[in-house]
Amino acid sequence: MHVSAESTRVSEDGRQNPAQKGKETRAQLEKSCYNCPVYKYKARTDKYLIFRVFLRPEPANAPALPNGMPQKINWKLKGVALLAVKE
Repeated sequence: MHVSAESTRVSEDGRQNPAQKGKETRAQLEKSCYNCPVYKYKARTDKYLIFRVFLRPEPANAPALPNGMPQKINWKLKGVALLAVKE
């Protein structure tokens, strides 16, 4: 995964950053994606939390799990997280 930053600030003339056109809003992402934490070390503490990333757990037309639970909730219950590694 390649991570980069882009501004979401609205310019002084009221126009939004062109990179934001057509992008999903944060509220839409929170409903459909898993908010996955990314840690610097294996220890899962706030001290080592770098950032969070929205991961799409399934295609839009994918069926739910056999027990009816959406994949997003399944990932949350299992405590899925990412570990950032320097190369």
